[in-house]
Amino acid sequence: MRIKLLNIQIYRNLSGKWRIEAEIDPESVALLRRFLDKIKDRAASAELSIWRDKRSLDANAYAWKLLSLIADTLTLSGCATTKDDLYIEMLKRYGQGGVVKIQPGKADSILREFAYKEPHEKLYDSDDQYYRVWVGSSHYDTSEMSIFIRGIVQDAKELGIETLPPAELERLMHQWRKA
Repeated sequence: MRIKLLNIQIYRNLSGKWRIEAEIDPESVALLRRFLDKIKDRAASAELSIWRDKRSLDANAYAWKLLSLIADTLTLSGCATTKDDLYIEMLKRYGQGGVVKIQPGKADSILREFAYKEPHEKLYDSDDQYYRVWVGSSHYDTSEMSIFIRGIVQDAKELGIETLPPAELERLMHQWRKA
């Protein structure tokens, strides 16, 4: 369960027990009530992190639409490609990634977490392997997705592909920004 908490306070009550108090996002109240009804008097666990708005599904749909148009344009001009191949290329250009060191025998279990990976030169004299990896856009927060889509839009414009009008693109980008 993911709920948005605001104005979080921690205090000690008269009996000496510590309590947390927070304002709950109105959209989360019903969800939290159902959860509390389900667990009754049992203990629950919670993990707190800084709130980041999830990326919009509109953002994902728009990215894939542009990738399809770019692939079609390139294929018609004699450079056959697919939207899936372009997605990997765009991850490399505008996406999130880095170099990871993996101990021998652990590559398969670790590398399946990444959308794209390729061997990287050894950085140290050891049996460890190094890979350059890129995270899939489904794991991006709104800021990362915004950067990713702006890159794709720029590439589409360079090919003469019509993109959303600037005002509409700005409206969508505003939805994708971090809270």
